[in-house]
Amino acid sequence: MLKTIFKISIIAALICTTLSCGRKETPPQSKEQGDPTVTAVATLFKKWDQAFNTKDPDKLMEIISDEIKERLPEEAKNMCTEMVSEVSSVVKDMNTSIDRIVIDNNEETKATVYVTQSAIDLKTQKPSPSKGLLSYPVIKEAGEWKLDIQRWVETRQAKSVPAEPKPAPAEPKPRSGLVISLSYEGWRRGYHICSAEVNNSGDKTESISPSNFVLVTDHNESIEAQIPFEKPFIDYKNLLNLHILPKTNTSGYLFFKTASSVQYIVFIPTGEKITISTSK
Repeated sequence: MLKTIFKISIIAALICTTLSCGRKETPPQSKEQGDPTVTAVATLFKKWDQAFNTKDPDKLMEIISDEIKERLPEEAKNMCTEMVSEVSSVVKDMNTSIDRIVIDNNEETKATVYVTQSAIDLKTQKPSPSKGLLSYPVIKEAGEWKLDIQRWVETRQAKSVPAEPKPAPAEPKPRSGLVISLSYEGWRRGYHICSAEVNNSGDKTESISPSNFVLVTDHNESIEAQIPFEKPFIDYKNLLNLHILPKTNTSGYLFFKTASSVQYIVFIPTGEKITISTSK
């Protein structure tokens, strides 16, 4: 069963995206060259290209998650062999370049890598007509980044299930009245701490919560605010989930767990970018 899922969800999807059927996005900014995560992930995708360009499934085996190889060794080996065989039969000279890496969890062990892939179509002997920006999930195991095959399969399965037709969503009404003021308090125990002042000058009740704020680091990673439970932060008044009545205000602290420097913070409901200075 797993072998069939792998074959349908991964091999077919890979061939399709390699031949320019991938989801296109506006290319985001790259992480800085020399960043250890960028270097490690670049090495991973270099082996990815080598596996298909040299028709070597062992190269592919080296970069898939150990959990799959240990739990299903035979299926993993067959999957890699079939992927290399199928893809190599339709394209050659695959080249993958990294556009952005987004860390997906607080432990920084899961990430999504946005890449641009190009290849030569063996039927036409011409480059693929489009270079769609694609994404692949990766996972850190024993300090090394690997392709997260399990998450990839689950994502492909979810996308392959036909969705019930839904009526076109109504145009969202513009939010009004919320005025946000942030000031940087400092970095402590792995958290960047900001003081937030929120004023509702409008005529309707507005909601506010830490999840409304996302910090963007100097490595272009998105970090959502959270409420810490460590003892040193017990005395802090957090910006809790609440409704702000018209003509009232509230205040509290926002905590973003990351060691990277702050670039700016986005207030999601309005899309406002708030530049934060960490210098005192």
